Amino acid sequence: MTMACAKILRINEVGSDYAVFGNIRCNFKNNDNGNKEEAAAFFRPLLGKEAAVEVPEDGFHGLEELYIAVDDLHKREGGNLMTKPIPFAISSIEVIA
Repeated sequence: MTMACAKILRINEVGSDYAVFGNIRCNFKNNDNGNKEEAAAFFRPLLGKEAAVEVPEDGFHGLEELYIAVDDLHKREGGNLMTKPIPFAISSIEVIA
């Protein structure tokens, strides 16, 4: 079992089928839950905001799904914000220098 952590990264760019989080470009792919254009469109209204992006301990090689969480602004009792990581199907990940 591979452990993962999350990094808080700004959503810097959103294309037709990809999104750039900090220095990580996620190229989405089609799957049973939707297509790559819909995955990218999810992030378009969130441009400039932060997201928690899964960073696997052993790197991104061979990864087919990436969990990304964004603040959905629903508050629980006590003032804590709720976020739920959503799995996105990805065709590749590029680390931008």
